[in-house]
Amino acid sequence: MSSTRGPIRLNVFDFDGTLFKSPQPNPQLWNKEFIKLLTHENGLLKNWYQDKRSLDLGEEAALYGWKNWWNSEGVGHARESMKEQGSLNILLSGRKHSEFHQVITHMIEKKGLIFDVIGFVPDRDILDWQFYYKPAIVSKIGSQRYNMLKEYKTKMYIAQNINQFKEQFIGTLLLQHPSIKSVNVWEDSLSSSPMFTAFLENKLKGTGRVAQTHFIELRFDVCFLEPFKEWEFVLALLRDHNAYINNAPGPAPILRVSRVALARKIQYVGVFFGEDAINTLRRNYPPPSRNKNKNTEHDWSFDGSYIFIIVKPTPILLQDRGAIVIVKVIARSIYEDRYYFLKVEKVTIAGQCYDDLFIMLASDKNLGGGFPDPRYVNLDWERVPTERQISVRGILATKCIMGHTLVNSSDNSKN
Repeated sequence: MSSTRGPIRLNVFDFDGTLFKSPQPNPQLWNKEFIKLLTHENGLLKNWYQDKRSLDLGEEAALYGWKNWWNSEGVGHARESMKEQGSLNILLSGRKHSEFHQVITHMIEKKGLIFDVIGFVPDRDILDWQFYYKPAIVSKIGSQRYNMLKEYKTKMYIAQNINQFKEQFIGTLLLQHPSIKSVNVWEDSLSSSPMFTAFLENKLKGTGRVAQTHFIELRFDVCFLEPFKEWEFVLALLRDHNAYINNAPGPAPILRVSRVALARKIQYVGVFFGEDAINTLRRNYPPPSRNKNKNTEHDWSFDGSYIFIIVKPTPILLQDRGAIVIVKVIARSIYEDRYYFLKVEKVTIAGQCYDDLFIMLASDKNLGGGFPDPRYVNLDWERVPTERQISVRGILATKCIMGHTLVNSSDNSKN
C-alpha cells in the first residue's frame, strides 16, 4: 500500500475511565490491603478487572444505555475521531479478550461509537487480527487490504503488563499502516502511565517513526457499584478463587495467595456521637451557607460525624471502648470550602492526653459527603468565644471495615 494514500493519524482510546466510568472497589467497604488484593493482576483467580461482573450494573442501567456512566468528555473526542476520514479510530483496552470483547463491544455499539480496530489483551501470546479489525475500516483502506490484514497473526515478544501489551499493539498497527504520521492517545488519569507516555515520546517520535505524538489525559470520576451488588460480586470472586484452590490437585503456581476469607479489621479508633449531640452542635455552631438563596444547612451533610483519634490503637485504648468521653468545643474551621470541623479542648482518654482533636461535623452534600483523612489536613481555626463554648458527650469506639485473611490450605473449613 502506498504510504501516501492510507490513514495519517492513529487515534487511540482507552475504555475504563476514558470512555466509561467503570466501577472501582469502594474504599468505604474494604480496607486498602484487601482492595490491593482485589485489583492485583496475579492475586485472586480473577481480579476485579478480569471479571466481567465488574461491569454488570444491572438490567435497568443496561436498558437505559448506562446513562450517567459514560465519560462525556472522552465520548465526545471519540465521536469527533469517527468523523475523520484520515484517522484510524482505535479502542484499546487492557481487559482480556475472552472475558470482555462481547460485553464491551455491545456497550460501545449501543452508545453509537464506531471503531476501526477494537483491541483486548489476548488469552495467549498471539495477536490474532481477525478479532480486532472491524468492517468500519473498509472505507479507509479498502476491502482487499481489510481481508488481508485480518489474516495476520503477531507473536507477542513480551507482555508482562498492560503497558507492554499496548506498546506492541500500537507498534504493530504502525507497521501495518506505514502512512500514519501521528499518534494521539486518550487515557484517564488513573490509567495513564509514565512508561506508556515515554514509549510514545521516545520510541515513536524520538526515533522518527511518527512525526507527532499527543497524550491527552482526561479527568477520572471515581464511581462505585451499589453496595449490595459490590458485596455479591466480591463474595463471588472469593468463592471462585477458593473453589479453584480447593479443587487444584497441587499448588497453583500462577496465584500468589492461598484461600481467602473476609475478616473485620479495625480502621481507626474515635469518639462517635449520637443524634442528640450532633443536633446540639448543629444548633450552636451551624456551618456557614455558601449559597445566599438557600438556607444555612441545605448544602451540608452531617452523616458520620466523629472525632478521629488513631489508626493503630494501644491495648489500653481498646480496653476502654464504650467509655463516655465529654468534649468541649473551642474553635471552628472550614476546610477546602467543603468540610466543617470543630476543635475541642484538651481531653484525656484512656489515660492519655490529646490536645489536637477535632470533630468532623459536616461535609459537602453535593459531593457525596464523607471526610478526608484527618491526619493530612492543615486547618486555620476561628476561636469560639468562651461564653459560647459548650460540651457534648460521645462514646469511645472502633470503626471497622472489611478486610481479608489468608486461610491455610490444610484448613478444611470452607469460605
